[in-house]
Amino acid sequence: MLASCSFGSSDDGGSGSGADPGGSVNSTPSSSKGSGVDISSPKNATGVDVCELLSPEAAKQLGIKPSGERRENDLDPDVEDSCKYGDSLDGDLSVSLAAFDDRQIVSYYENKEMYAIFEKIGIAGHPAVVAAKQDPMKSGTCSVFLASKQDQVVGAVVTVAADDTGKKDPCVPAKKALKLSLPSWPAAG
Repeated sequence: MLASCSFGSSDDGGSGSGADPGGSVNSTPSSSKGSGVDISSPKNATGVDVCELLSPEAAKQLGIKPSGERRENDLDPDVEDSCKYGDSLDGDLSVSLAAFDDRQIVSYYENKEMYAIFEKIGIAGHPAVVAAKQDPMKSGTCSVFLASKQDQVVGAVVTVAADDTGKKDPCVPAKKALKLSLPSWPAAG
């Protein structure tokens, strides 16, 4: 059985989803700079439907069903919808993706104390963070947020089956989902 996950506000009950610290800076077509981050090939993740963020090829590589289900945020209707890519083909993995306009990756850097686990990483040349309210190996859920462009963040929340909690690191497929998805998003411009 998989635990549910949602994106939203910082008082989400510790589901491993991200805070909504906000912020906005204009991006340039070829490179996004400002607030200490550089995005050499900015992408516009909201240029496609949320359930097209993960391409069918990427879903296949992750071992999950290629069709996603749009989900409204039950905790905060002002937060963008996410897309849940059901259970994996063998039932041990759930992936949800959401794109957030007017949110900067630096807002996570500035609020890292909100997370039990916080790590700055890079994914395919884009700044990203692992930001989890609970240890992913203990909770079975991992949230990774990637700066698609200066004022946009894409979040991936992965949950492994209860039987795999403590055995499989949910952050590995969360990072992989973003890395595999990124090439299919349109260029920002």
